[in-house]
Amino acid sequence: MTPILWSLSVGFMMLGQSPLPSEAGPRKPNPLAPSLPLLTDKEEAFLDGIINRFIQFDTGRLAGAEGKKAVADFQKLGPEAIPALIRGLNRAATIEASCPAVTIARKLAALLKSSQDLELLEFARENIGAGVTQSRHMGVIQDLRVTCMFRKRAIGRNTRVLKTVALPAYLQEATPPRLVFQESNLEPGSRRDRLLQEMEKRPPGDVLVDLGAVAADGSNAKLQKWARALLDDYFYRRESDDLKKSLREGPLEVRAAAARAVAKKKLHLERELIDILADVSADLRQTARQALVHLNPGVDFGPEAEDEPAARTRAVTKWREWLARQGER
Repeated sequence: MTPILWSLSVGFMMLGQSPLPSEAGPRKPNPLAPSLPLLTDKEEAFLDGIINRFIQFDTGRLAGAEGKKAVADFQKLGPEAIPALIRGLNRAATIEASCPAVTIARKLAALLKSSQDLELLEFARENIGAGVTQSRHMGVIQDLRVTCMFRKRAIGRNTRVLKTVALPAYLQEATPPRLVFQESNLEPGSRRDRLLQEMEKRPPGDVLVDLGAVAADGSNAKLQKWARALLDDYFYRRESDDLKKSLREGPLEVRAAAARAVAKKKLHLERELIDILADVSADLRQTARQALVHLNPGVDFGPEAEDEPAARTRAVTKWREWLARQGER
């Protein structure tokens, strides 16, 4: 698929020449993670350089315009940079006096939580912290490994592996015209309406995977907020079958937006919403619960955000028993 660029303006633009050469023709998938393109050694070194410059900035060794560029380049990194980010995390974890490891880990977590590639998640789990024996960041490393494990469990019922092998724009010599978003154009109004119209011309999978990743990235709170709002607007225009599919599969932020749209449109998709109550994500569970309560005022069987798995299972059972008494819609 062709990824939507992460700098969320209505319209199209031609991107300039990349600092890297690009292979002609379609990319082969990475043998370790089929959802990622197979990069050349030079491209991997390019990504390592971006992450190393960010570490230098975060440790006070790179300032001024170069420091700002290092941060901007780091923020643009997408899923194709996951192996390089893991390498960077392992290097940063040995720097005891600073916290670039925390920021890198946060970006990795957002990317991994949006992935449906089981092989990528296993690769990440095995390599995060590799060679790191002592570090004050061991807790961060362990949390990321657990994130991979939980994400694998969450998509275990859906063994479809994304075969996304398109090369990101900043690694290509040139790209065809593509939709480009800017933060200033996410405000409600005519520009955002035109943006939604352009989005509807794109394959849904392209739009949802990329927007879901932006919405999950907490490194820019304002951009995250508007990406979520854009997802809400997009889903409000979708039909019931589209929403039902998005409730069952896709990145976390996409499923949450679909649940909010179901509630707003008053679509009785209780069965799919109840299934979400068993998800590993507490935020997603609460979004589904709120949608169920909105659709059925006065009915609420939980679960609470802090409930343990056993309590969540009981809540799901109560919801399903209640739905059976209503006659499944």
